[in-house]
Amino acid sequence: MKRKGGTKAPGHDVSFSVPPRPLGRVDISFVVRRRGRLFAELLISKGALVWLPYQKQYGYKLWWTQFPDVAVNRGRRGPGK
Repeated sequence: MKRKGGTKAPGHDVSFSVPPRPLGRVDISFVVRRRGRLFAELLISKGALVWLPYQKQYGYKLWWTQFPDVAVNRGRRGPGK
């Protein structure tokens, strides 16, 4: 991704671990790194998404019913994949 002026925006490294069974009581965890350092963790469960910033005790929860509204109103429209 390039910024205005032609400089490249810093990327994020995202890794994840998936439980070895259908999603049930165990969340899927995406670890997000920026410039090689831990930035945040995204936890996905059947009922919600939780954004947990690095070194914070509490995260930000969105129920699945809230997510489409946030994505449409706060996201940027672009191609699917």
